[in-house]
Amino acid sequence: MGAATISGPQGSFPVSIDGKYTLLENRDNVRNFLMEGTFVNKELRSVTMQFGGKGDFQGSDVYHYDKINYTNDNRLFVNGVEVTGDMTTPLGTKISKNGDQVVITTPDGDTMKMYQSFCEPPTINIEGDLSKDRPQGAMRGLVGTFDDSIPDGTPPLGTGLFTPGSGGGAGDPGWDTFWSSWNARENAKRQEDKQADEAARDADVKKVADLTDKIGDASLEAGRKASTMAPPEVDPTTGEVKPPTIKAAVVPSTTPASGGSGTAGTGSGPSAGAGGGG
Repeated sequence: MGAATISGPQGSFPVSIDGKYTLLENRDNVRNFLMEGTFVNKELRSVTMQFGGKGDFQGSDVYHYDKINYTNDNRLFVNGVEVTGDMTTPLGTKISKNGDQVVITTPDGDTMKMYQSFCEPPTINIEGDLSKDRPQGAMRGLVGTFDDSIPDGTPPLGTGLFTPGSGGGAGDPGWDTFWSSWNARENAKRQEDKQADEAARDADVKKVADLTDKIGDASLEAGRKASTMAPPEVDPTTGEVKPPTIKAAVVPSTTPASGGSGTAGTGSGPSAGAGGGG
């Protein structure tokens, strides 16, 4: 039985401590969006959600929200009533249950899909997308802070593990253990990324060096060829520039020259002296 893994915008990490977690919530109004999960043997066994908004139908300050509970025995309850098919609540929460799969669309346009795994006992898997209309940083939880200004691996304050009698949240031993394991994983990932970046940079440096060597060789070859070219000729009458011509390479002769006989002396070879004629 593998450990449950939570994935979000700040990375993925395994749940290492059993208990009840705030998976995701609206920072300003948990009645608008709150998703909590209970883990047993490091597996997600039940999920509780509440969606809705502020104010009743007469405009008072009474809060109304839909409360949804899904358990690993594939039972779904909406506002205390078991649901086996499709429905839409008066607040606008859309719910579809088809076999062991539940799809929920909140009044704000968020989508959550829950379904059973093949483990024994069964566990719950959740996938979801937040509404594009939710502002930056509006949501937080164990899946992440959804706030680009918060560094990766930084625990979102006020959410986390709740253990019996502890009050949960920051200071809870389980909280510290959980986030320590996540931060250790994040640090290891950063080290891997750093090594990968360094390897890529070294490869780029080698490519540049190889290219520089090739350019240097090409320049030497071009200079060698240019040295055998005669300067362009200009027709003094028309001013037309004629194409350059290739100079004949001067190769020293290795064939000895034969000298003639004469009264002044004899000799042979170019370095021995020329024979004079009579």
